[in-house]
Amino acid sequence: MNEALGLIQSFIPSFLVLSTGMDLYFGDPLGTFNVTREGIQQVGNQVAGLDLPTLIVMEGGYNNEALGKNITTLLENFL
Repeated sequence: MNEALGLIQSFIPSFLVLSTGMDLYFGDPLGTFNVTREGIQQVGNQVAGLDLPTLIVMEGGYNNEALGKNITTLLENFL
């Protein structure tokens, strides 16, 4: 994550497009990343900390019971 953030900052973009796949969640039946909800919150916090206009595009996520809470956890960093 730190490497990705560094690359974004060195590029000096005018805006950011964030492809948001919640299949990274540890309870997702198709995902393999196993990121906790706290990890999702940290990712959102770090990306929001770039202070760039950001378009967030919702992609995968197949744990229907957790999907809403996971995306809300990410998005609340951008308020």
